[in-house]
Parts: sequence; structure tokens; C-alpha cells
Amino acid sequence: LFKYRDQALYEDGRPTTLTGREAEGIYEDFLVTEVFPAMGAEVVFNATIADPSWDHATIIRYPNGTIYLSEILANLKVQEIMKHNRAGLQEAYITAAKLMTNDVPIQLLLPPPDNPLFPPS
Repeated sequence: LFKYRDQALYEDGRPTTLTGREAEGIYEDFLVTEVFPAMGAEVVFNATIADPSWDHATIIRYPNGTIYLSEILANLKVQEIMKHNRAGLQEAYITAAKLMTNDVPIQLLLPPPDNPLFPPS
């Protein structure tokens, strides 16, 4: 879950006209196009949510439970571009879970499209 800053705030104090969502999007786009394909990770859910505490929800399927630490956080390019993530996010809630069965289609695990918490984006 993500809560974006109204205005991006970079740690080095650089001036910017980017919103928090735009700054975090730089980081997100890099992961989705450059990092995830190489490691077999995929975004399975990505939506704006109608909740006053949060702006966005994303679910990522990783090939195993340790790849986030070993392949993402240890990646020097990711570390460099992570400044955009920190500039854009006011708050984030990240958790790990294990899909207990491989024979349940992901569509059955996601809320229905008419769920008021997940309006079409």
C-alpha cells in the first residue's frame, strides 16, 4: 500500500515540480521494465484505491521469498533510483505472503472489479 506525497521531496533538497506519484513512478517503471523481467517477478495487481489512508495498492509475485533482498535491494542501479521512491512516498506498507496453492487462478484471489475500495484506474 502506498500513500504519495503531494509534492516530491528529495533528500538532497533539489527543487522539483514532480508530484509524489510522478517521482515514485520513475522508480516503479524502472523495476517493472528493467528489474522484474530479469528475475521472473511480475505485477499481478496495480490500482488506485478509494481509501483516505492510502492512494495505491500493488501486488507483486516474486519467484521466491528471498529474491527481494538478494536481487532488488542489493542491486546498485536500484539503490540509485530508489531516491525517487523515497521522494515520492509519504508512507508505504509492505508485507510478504505465500500463495498456498498454485492451482488457484490469481483472478479468484483479487477483489471483484466493482469493489468500492478498488475503483477502475
